[in-house]
Amino acid sequence: MTSLPPGHGYDLDPAKAPNQDFLQNQKDLEFVASSFLEIIAASVPAFPSMFREICAHIGQAVNKVWPEAKFSALGAFIFLRFISPAIVNPALVDVDAPSDPIMRRGLMNIAKIVQNLANNIFFGKEAHMLPLNDFLSANIVNVTRFLSEINKYTPPQEEEQDEWLDTAYDDTDTIVLHRFFDKHADKVGKELLSAASKASETETDEEKATGTGKRSWNAICNALVETTQVSLIPNMSPFTSSEHPEYLDLMSRFSHRDTSPVHHLFVPAVTPQDQPAVFVLSLAKVQVEILDLELLLFYIFKTISAPLYEKRNFEVIFDWTGFPPSAQIPMHWLKFVYEILPSNIRARFRTSRTLIPNAMALRYMRRLYNLTNGASMASSHTLHTSLVELLRCYSGDISLPSLSYVAEQESEPGDDFDEIFMRNNHSMRVPVILRVAQSHLRITTMKATAISNSMSCRATEIIPLADISDIYNVATGHDANEFIIRKIRHGTTLYFTSSTRDSVVKAIRSAKGSMRNVQIPVFERFSRLSNVIATLLHIGMVNIGSDNEELRVASYDLLCSVCTYLDFEGKPVVPTKSIFVPGRAGPFVIQLSEKLASFSPQLTLDFIAEVAAGMEKTSVSQRIACLQYLSPWIKNLSHFTNPTDHLYEQSGAKFRDCVRILIDLTLADQEIHAVVQKCIWTEVGKLDSESVNTILDELMRAAVDGGIGSQRCELVADTMASLTSINVRGRIGSRLRKVMGKTSSKPSKSLPENVHWNEIACLTRLCLVANYLPKNAAHVHLFIAEGAHYVSLVAGTGQILVRTSVYGLVVNVLHSIYISKSTSDSVSPEIQALLEDCASPEVLKLFGLARPTSTSDYVAYDPPNDKQQLDSLEKLGNLLVRMMNCISPSQALLNVWRARWMSLVTSSAFQTCPAIQTRAFITLGILATSDVDDDLLYQMLVAFKTALEDYDDSDTTAVVSMLRCICKVAPSLPPKSRYLPQLFWLAVALIQSSNVAVYIEAIQLMRATLDTMAQQGAFKERGVAPTLLDGRQHLEEFACQIDQILGLSFDSSFSFSLSAVIFKGVRHQNLKEYAEGALRSLLRVTVQSCSDHSHTEDSAGSPICADLLGFFIALLPLSTTSGAFRKLLQEANMDVSWMSEEIIPVEDDDLISRVPFALLGITDGASALYVTSFISAILTTAQGDDTETEILFTILSDIANGYPEVISTTFESLQDQIKDTFATASNPNTLSAVSNVFRVAMQDSRRTINVRGSTSTLSTVEEANGYGLVRSHYNALDELGMQGLTNGYQFMAAGRPQSITITQWIAQLVMKIIE
Repeated sequence: MTSLPPGHGYDLDPAKAPNQDFLQNQKDLEFVASSFLEIIAASVPAFPSMFREICAHIGQAVNKVWPEAKFSALGAFIFLRFISPAIVNPALVDVDAPSDPIMRRGLMNIAKIVQNLANNIFFGKEAHMLPLNDFLSANIVNVTRFLSEINKYTPPQEEEQDEWLDTAYDDTDTIVLHRFFDKHADKVGKELLSAASKASETETDEEKATGTGKRSWNAICNALVETTQVSLIPNMSPFTSSEHPEYLDLMSRFSHRDTSPVHHLFVPAVTPQDQPAVFVLSLAKVQVEILDLELLLFYIFKTISAPLYEKRNFEVIFDWTGFPPSAQIPMHWLKFVYEILPSNIRARFRTSRTLIPNAMALRYMRRLYNLTNGASMASSHTLHTSLVELLRCYSGDISLPSLSYVAEQESEPGDDFDEIFMRNNHSMRVPVILRVAQSHLRITTMKATAISNSMSCRATEIIPLADISDIYNVATGHDANEFIIRKIRHGTTLYFTSSTRDSVVKAIRSAKGSMRNVQIPVFERFSRLSNVIATLLHIGMVNIGSDNEELRVASYDLLCSVCTYLDFEGKPVVPTKSIFVPGRAGPFVIQLSEKLASFSPQLTLDFIAEVAAGMEKTSVSQRIACLQYLSPWIKNLSHFTNPTDHLYEQSGAKFRDCVRILIDLTLADQEIHAVVQKCIWTEVGKLDSESVNTILDELMRAAVDGGIGSQRCELVADTMASLTSINVRGRIGSRLRKVMGKTSSKPSKSLPENVHWNEIACLTRLCLVANYLPKNAAHVHLFIAEGAHYVSLVAGTGQILVRTSVYGLVVNVLHSIYISKSTSDSVSPEIQALLEDCASPEVLKLFGLARPTSTSDYVAYDPPNDKQQLDSLEKLGNLLVRMMNCISPSQALLNVWRARWMSLVTSSAFQTCPAIQTRAFITLGILATSDVDDDLLYQMLVAFKTALEDYDDSDTTAVVSMLRCICKVAPSLPPKSRYLPQLFWLAVALIQSSNVAVYIEAIQLMRATLDTMAQQGAFKERGVAPTLLDGRQHLEEFACQIDQILGLSFDSSFSFSLSAVIFKGVRHQNLKEYAEGALRSLLRVTVQSCSDHSHTEDSAGSPICADLLGFFIALLPLSTTSGAFRKLLQEANMDVSWMSEEIIPVEDDDLISRVPFALLGITDGASALYVTSFISAILTTAQGDDTETEILFTILSDIANGYPEVISTTFESLQDQIKDTFATASNPNTLSAVSNVFRVAMQDSRRTINVRGSTSTLSTVEEANGYGLVRSHYNALDELGMQGLTNGYQFMAAGRPQSITITQWIAQLVMKIIE
């Protein structure tokens, strides 16, 4: 819209834009409105499920009363409340739009268009908008489809909850709601109870009493009682400082106290005497647990009442920089502050300035505002996100020494990154600006958070680089381009998304590598005493093995003290008066650690964190000792995931942080990797399944964070080996299935192009490790179906490591079964043969691998074209089925595997990701070989229709794979299935499209449906053509459109029309086999049908049945030898008299020269016209001087003798072939036949009157063309609807308009089938 040329606009009102071209304005407006509508329609996959749930509720409620208004109600909710306001004012959704009146007017008009579409009404009141009604008519279907889609609600899975893009609910909202209902209880109750009293008169009194309004009011009353709030609204004191009793008492009690501990919290600024005084209150430095709040308040009052300030107004800058949870002053104490403040001091308090609040500070202020009902101590308030912004409020000289560190931070050079989204614990995606400075990260939200109706501020998080333990890319989250910033100790793990994440991660790592130490003035201390105990315990244990005797004794004393504090078994380790330090401290410490772990499991998470944090500062021997005494604590992790345990952690955040610490410990130190595996992960493998599942999730996340092929991923895979169990394999498989499902949210043509590929690749690698050589065959049997499903979807794509991993999955299964049976005599030779086959080059290619020599590394192999790729997938599916058959111990288990695999494939086949869909349909075609119902085929056809609508000539794999699947499924359809005849016509339409890419599959589908219907006896009653044409009636609307383009009529001649569209494959080297097979199937099935109905005579010399003639003629170019022609006659069920030596030479390789004219059974002019026209089309692609040409011209010569008027009519279509034959042929029989055709044509009186002294007979033909003779042949065929029979059908070039039109019609044809 911003690129609109000068002089253009979006206004259609002559009164507002009198000098503009309104027709052009209308075009511009419709173009932009179409773009908006496309964006809206494309948003359906990303539509939040919470909105879907609301829409579904609205739709159901309205549909019960006003069914016709359901979509209007949905439109009023979604468009009127959300979409239209955002279009009119993009700033509402944080989109910056130029304040251009032309654009604003355009946005207003677009909103009107969109809203009218949502309401399903035309413009009427505004005359200048009436020309847009045609545009509304064209787009109403799309908007209705959008409303219909968002009306469908499926609850999201627990692990895939939608993100929430607004402020998270907290207890402050409870306070607001409580106060609202408490204040307006009378009015709300009256409204609800009056609604209940208006119930239908048919309801009983009891029903009225329990009506919706009554129940709602009772629920509100109960909630008000249960959540009774203690009033914190302060009563502001009217007393001055000389009158206020509480104030005087406070000042008296603390007058002799030392205030130096709080001087750093409240610091005066240096300001001119003629200006208000300024003070800085550093809230981030407050530590509520140790701070004497009354002492602080006394010091504040004392300072602002000092002689230097007592006569001056003052301002207070509240420094919220890095505000921590430990600084939150209790609300009841703040109420005391409000009430103890004397009125004369409050009158001098002019301005409260908030500086750099973070998200926690804003939530705290919002809670304070609502609890105090907006009471304020200052006359005015300002909020600032930087010190520079704050200093603009002061015109004179001012010095703020307590904010020097803020000034230093803001003056640091750094890099700014926008277009970044931060995701917090509430699954909110917040747009932020991230600044990477020398000592810290500065993260500022782009959208302000509301504190009250009149105050809002952007949140700014300051993260010192020293607090960052790691930063890396991740591909496991909700979005692509995600990266993680992990803070040291129990800090929050922050998730970000940015299209420039590589640059952001590089900048942070660079700054962290060269950072300078800067002291951030935030008071650090342990959050709980348990942290202190864990730290002291670790210090004592790690140093008790020191070579320094004094240090060993001190460590022992420390351990004794800790045990005494914990009341460990009621006594210290040994009597304190008889100190003895063991010579070998290792066993002693391990034994002590085991007992303490059992005695004080609550220390587990803190102890693990302390040990891991100090590992890097110790020697190798000490690190090994640390791991040994850490090992007994691992078993306690189960306490924190068991909901019935008193140590259970509801959020699981600390438990997951602990697991991440163990993972980082494992990945950081390769020198003691084996010890870590033994002491940590072997113990983890012994935990309960709930704990192991959570740990597995973190391990998988860590592997994906590293990426396929990274050392991080490989180390995690190695760690997985220590946890190998049925539960582990199932968990990885479940995660992999979910990720496969996510690919449909952002479809791609191939899996490596998908945003979730890295996760798929890494999980595949973990699958390989987790499934390696289980202990017995029964464990292997559990996940055979899942494994086959993964392999069929991922094989032969991506990096070499992924391909070899998928290959390894199959080989490992065979190895496991083979080894488990090697001790017995039950080893199947088929398993041995399979293992040998898996090493063959042919099978390796199915997995996308090649190996030039037996000792060389694997290299990638990719099929050269789409057909070979699909063939490889089909061969792979057959290999997996063969593997199942070999390793299955019973038919019952084999059936279970196939059923499970079938369910997995079915769920994948109907996704919208082509990369998954293509492979799933190939596998579905292999598995769905029996008991297929119409419902499954219906789903296939729906997916096929969608694929046709998105069809692209450059990538045909999706359409072709679905066709293959439908073709294989068709024979398994139940008898009398309504789909079989319609599938036949679908195949015909695809063949008619002349698209070489789908020709083979379309031919195969036609043969499959034809043979299936024949086997089911569908043609016994009426024959082939009538039965199939009856099945076509429902499709006439679109099928006839295709027929009209090609100039064919199946009603006039079924065999010639069908042969004409199939024959083009006969001339194609790669398609000849399939075209011939289809023609012979049609011939065979039609012969059987004709025999059932006695259409043919069995006596000697009887001609071919008329229903077969088109197929017979089409097969003649393929039957030029004696053996081939004899086979053709046998397939046509002809009498043996036609196979005598007089007609057919004895030797099979001998060439035949002519087909007896009587054999063809041409008894009327129409048949002769069909044969002549079809032969004319065949001759256009014939070689010109071969047996085929001889046979065909001989037939034409016979027709010339019997039906000269037909030859005269069709001569203009034959003249090019005749001229070419005269010029190139040397066969006397051919020349004789051509001469006869030419002679008969020239004897027509209509033709001879046009000869005007030509110098040659052939030129006469060319001159005659100007007199409309070509039209005579066309008209003759046109009367029969067969004017296209003379066309030499060829395959169309990709992208031609006619091909695109036919493809669109075929999509509509499929829609008609599934209706």
